[in-house]
Amino acid sequence: MKSFGLVLCFAILGAVQKVSLGESPEIRSIDASQKYFEFVPVKPGTFKMGSPEGEVEHESNEKQREVTLTKPFQIQTTEVTQSLWKKVMKSNPSHFKGANLPVETVSWNDAQEFIKRLNARHGGGGYRYRLPTEAEWEYSARGGNAISSEEMQSAYFFGNDVGKLGDFAWFTENSGGKTHAVGTRGANALGLYDMNGNVWEFVQDLYLDDLSGLASVDPLNETSGYWRVMRGGRWGSVARLLRSANRYAVWAENRDIGVGLRLVRTVQ
Repeated sequence: MKSFGLVLCFAILGAVQKVSLGESPEIRSIDASQKYFEFVPVKPGTFKMGSPEGEVEHESNEKQREVTLTKPFQIQTTEVTQSLWKKVMKSNPSHFKGANLPVETVSWNDAQEFIKRLNARHGGGGYRYRLPTEAEWEYSARGGNAISSEEMQSAYFFGNDVGKLGDFAWFTENSGGKTHAVGTRGANALGLYDMNGNVWEFVQDLYLDDLSGLASVDPLNETSGYWRVMRGGRWGSVARLLRSANRYAVWAENRDIGVGLRLVRTVQ
């Protein structure tokens, strides 16, 4: 079982289409610039989730298996900013302040309340907002349908050369001990920023150390376990924690200065 600090004391844009906030003026008003509330469509596909035993820094909870996602979704190109959080929640709990910095010091439960309010106020635009499943997150982090299945097997979305990590992620070697404005490192093939580093990102799933018993088609664990999964690493993480397969978990009520979120949305 993984722990995080004191928590568990227990671009290539290619031809990828960006999707803006939708048709509703009310939805557009949530972020006038729309710069940090864009989404890209992700097509269904099959990929190898986890890491092979031979991958450098492979962990036992990353046992590789084939997973198929059958439903399309749209994923936010950046982490949720403090500006967006404040517009929905009317407060900003973040330790590092800045409108375009990722929101942090929020719990999984806080994220669910944020999404509930977002859907209540702005769901009329034809979308339902939520956290990605763990499988959707990893599929997107690796590049999804924008790259070949062979390219998806590297430790990081850009390959296996850890020396290039600083071009794509804020982590312990270049962050200066703080978060940075979203979208300021290189994007992956889907056009997603900060999938590695800056802040950990909550997903919907409960944590299971061994995923082999979970469905291989559209997997989602909401019935077994105690902790909530987070992915991607943070500004203070070492390189191995930013690998696409790396998995951590926290209590649903835990808040930490290195944890935030990214949204997924589906057409209603």
